[in-house]
Amino acid sequence: MFLIIFFIFLIIFDITAQRILTKKFQIEKGKNFFYEHVNDKHKLGERFLLIAMIAIPFIFVFMLGYESIEYYFLGVPCIILIYRTYMEWKYERESKMYVRTIFHFVTAFLLFISITVYTAPEEINKTYQAYAFSADRSISEVIELTLEVEFQKHVFADLMHGTVYMDGEDYFLTSFGKERSDLMKDKFKRDSYNYMIYGDHPGELWISKDFNEMAGQTGTYNELYFAAPAGSREEAENLFKKLSESQSD
Repeated sequence: MFLIIFFIFLIIFDITAQRILTKKFQIEKGKNFFYEHVNDKHKLGERFLLIAMIAIPFIFVFMLGYESIEYYFLGVPCIILIYRTYMEWKYERESKMYVRTIFHFVTAFLLFISITVYTAPEEINKTYQAYAFSADRSISEVIELTLEVEFQKHVFADLMHGTVYMDGEDYFLTSFGKERSDLMKDKFKRDSYNYMIYGDHPGELWISKDFNEMAGQTGTYNELYFAAPAGSREEAENLFKKLSESQSD
């Protein structure tokens, strides 16, 4: 939501700035609706950059993973605007078109910075009072559960990896290997994150998006269930049901 509001603000800022600059510097408007390049060299240069902008995403998606592609889509327009500013300043300096392009660049750069800040990794370190129980009722006790992960928001998915410490055992948690469609559903459609956890007794984990609640299960046969925060089996069962069902589409 923050990014959408900020994006709308930047559009209004850019439109307002363009009108003020056009009037102040008496910049003539182009005869055509679309942008007019200053010469053929300028046109060829921008076409080359646009072709690269279309081709390079395949490298990001198929080789590097799509999670960081927002840096690319915002970075390339900044490069094009820098090139455009230079060409306008060099070949049509008297028109002062480069002044308007500079402000276009400022808008794009501010959006790029906001995305960078939005996607900066965040260290999550929380300890919970959890309740663990088994299906056959042989285990039913209060335990301490600690979550230590690196969490990173992206435009199309939220990523996480780290460790869950529970009752003397360590479990590795990661979003790596999860289907991209599931990652997007976690971000946009579901109320919790869902990950596999790996250790001596692998299992599954659900975490609320505010990190205040979690539930999971480990083991193959005599499965161990747990939920936090919870102080009784009833609380743990209800929370487990709530979080696990939040993943239903």
